[in-house]
Amino acid sequence: MSQLRKNPLTDRWTVISPERARRKDAFLVDNKKDHKCPFCIENNGLYEIFKIDNQEGRQLTVVPNRYPILGIEGTLDRSCYGLYDNLSGIGANEIIIDSKRHGLKASDYTEEELYNLYKAFKVRMDDLSKDIRFKY
Repeated sequence: MSQLRKNPLTDRWTVISPERARRKDAFLVDNKKDHKCPFCIENNGLYEIFKIDNQEGRQLTVVPNRYPILGIEGTLDRSCYGLYDNLSGIGANEIIIDSKRHGLKASDYTEEELYNLYKAFKVRMDDLSKDIRFKY
């Protein structure tokens, strides 16, 4: 289980997540030319937390991270480990798939894509802020 650990010297919190080192494909490089993007809206097959559609089809999708750093299950527990204050790793890890087009810079987004992106930020932050375990 991941945890949040406070550094007493800098007064900052850091996420410690040993489980992420155990991802089966963490260090594999796929050089195949016909590789399908796992985030393409048409072929992701992932559970959708939030979506925006228009007449042309899916415009934006929010999905849970397959390899989350923090988990939304459990209780917020506090403990001490030497000099460090620890909190259990409770939080949400979501991925916003914001466009069908790959390799965009912020200046390449259309007005509608930017609107959808900021709408998704607002909707998801409003929803997550209802969980009293989440502080930030």
